[in-house]
Amino acid sequence: MPYIGQDLQVAYPTYLNIDDISGSFDGVTTSFSLLVSGSAPVPLPLNSQQCLISVGGVIQRPDDSGTEGFRLSGGNIIFSSAPNTGEDFFGVILAGADYVNVGANFPDGSQAAPSITFEQDNDTGFYRSGSGLVSVSANNTKVFTFPSTAGSNGQYLQTDGAGTATWASVASDKISEGNTEAEVVDTGSNGHFKVTTEGSERLRVDPSGRLLVGTTSSRNDFFNDTATVAGGIQLELSASDNLNRFMSFVSNNSDTAGPCLIFGKSRGTSANSKTVVQADDTIAQLSFQAADGSDMVPAAQISAAIDGTPGANDMPGRLVFSTTADGASSPTERMRIDRNGNLTNCLGIYNNTTAAPANMFVGAAGDLGRSTSSGKYKTDVETVELGYSENLLGCRPVWYRSLCEKDNPNWGYWGFIAEEVAEIDPRLVYWKTTKPVVQENGSIEHVSCDPEPEGVAYDRFVPHLLNLIKRQKEQIEAMEARLTALEQS
Repeated sequence: MPYIGQDLQVAYPTYLNIDDISGSFDGVTTSFSLLVSGSAPVPLPLNSQQCLISVGGVIQRPDDSGTEGFRLSGGNIIFSSAPNTGEDFFGVILAGADYVNVGANFPDGSQAAPSITFEQDNDTGFYRSGSGLVSVSANNTKVFTFPSTAGSNGQYLQTDGAGTATWASVASDKISEGNTEAEVVDTGSNGHFKVTTEGSERLRVDPSGRLLVGTTSSRNDFFNDTATVAGGIQLELSASDNLNRFMSFVSNNSDTAGPCLIFGKSRGTSANSKTVVQADDTIAQLSFQAADGSDMVPAAQISAAIDGTPGANDMPGRLVFSTTADGASSPTERMRIDRNGNLTNCLGIYNNTTAAPANMFVGAAGDLGRSTSSGKYKTDVETVELGYSENLLGCRPVWYRSLCEKDNPNWGYWGFIAEEVAEIDPRLVYWKTTKPVVQENGSIEHVSCDPEPEGVAYDRFVPHLLNLIKRQKEQIEAMEARLTALEQS
């Protein structure tokens, strides 16, 4: 059986004597207050069986039904029949019954011999280790000592490694599993949450809420427009982390969908806002930055912006590609794809019908290609005869405005009509062999169609123009020779 106290001789050394109530016996009264030293014991015995009561030298039977003897009710002793005047009284509260602190005082015990122990383990249990201190011993080893104060709201018990617990504020809270730890550290101005594996910190959330991976301090030298900023999510890699330089998104599904990285913007000021954006708002940027010795400076940038007035299910957009020139510290726009699919930059407008500068061209299908003049890339080379080049004189020069800019009277172009040029030489135009078709599910697919002239290949006019210039040069030289002969005759 379990023991309360190592020494059974002193386990129940104190029986609480009930105050003598015989002076109130009058042969009529049956209810009397149960007092110990003038006060109700705390707590009161739970039932009458916890008390031994004698009246007139006769032990009274505890009977909760009230038929005979006595019973306890509301802190009173109630007899089944009123004691007579002059009868003596004796009563005690039995020690250790129901409440271990009712009528019983226990020895302090020790680490080796706790006061409250167990049948098969007498050196494991509770003992008093000091004033107001209760300790727990396990196999003669102190494993825990409760503090002597209640602590403050929000505090928790913290041990010192030797079993003594004290109240502490939430300054550090750690969860460990094998070689991985997650710890909350609250040090006032530098509180943070961190995760470590194999003894090395891998992840941290700093006081500003930034997520840091591979570093313990935030980098604050990223350039954004005209100011330096700190990223909300930062990944820093050392020379030994080469294998961690890559980020992958893999979707394992049986459908046609793949991973998707989404950048979003609204004009709202709170989470989950749906406030509509405005024209020229930047949706997102991909900024490629490198260290210049003191700060991070952008070398190139890709940005997406609103290209017009947005509305419900109407979001015109553009992509802008920028690079930083030698000697500069901020990117300059080099190429733009607008809401109409036009490819533009500082040299003009280029869509999928005309050629782009710098040996680049956009094909009829919208593909971007590179033009080269090296003989090693050419085959079936033949000389263009002058007579053939003269056919180009049949082209009709025109001035026109594009449909997307028809409302701008000050904007237009000089050029030719592709269908007219195609009749002279089909090799001088770009041909369209597919057209967009809206499918039943709303998607757009390009399907084959009969070839149609789509754009003039102006660069292909150059060899023919050179032939015509050469013919003019020969004619001028012949006329000069004849004029010289006439002057000499």
